[in-house]
Amino acid sequence: MTKNIRIQLALVLVSAFALYACKGRKAAVKSDDKKENTVSIQILYTSNPCGGAQPTPDIVEEMQRPKPYTQKEIWIAPFMKESEAIKYKTDKEGKLNIAIDTGFYQVYVYNPVPLVAVSDSVKRSEKEDCERMFKLEQKAPLGILKNTPPAEVILNLMCNPCEEPKP
Repeated sequence: MTKNIRIQLALVLVSAFALYACKGRKAAVKSDDKKENTVSIQILYTSNPCGGAQPTPDIVEEMQRPKPYTQKEIWIAPFMKESEAIKYKTDKEGKLNIAIDTGFYQVYVYNPVPLVAVSDSVKRSEKEDCERMFKLEQKAPLGILKNTPPAEVILNLMCNPCEEPKP
């Protein structure tokens, strides 16, 4: 397993553990605390080399430094409720100001609604299944609590394992 795949797998596992740990905390939020908030969210991203010539350590370091995810569409869904995702667009600084209830969410790079709406009885190619799973994994956790200060979400834009590596 390459170093990049191990890093990506570790990030996914850490995110999953954090979300699992936070899932239990949701019950601690009192029903009268669950009011719509206007929250400022900074969306950042990192990336990884995806084939081609071996990048220099400086280039790898720059790719892994969080940068604003500017003027991009994202989808935010309550945790484990991908079908309820709502589309937003970040501003020129990679920020959102949105009204959102307290709770735990996922921020998606791709619209998860059509990805989870696919019936298991529909025959799909291996490539289609791979693309679907890849797109569903392009996400990051977001927790909104009462009086949440500006939140920061870092998306790790992974290499697409369904495509051939770049030459």
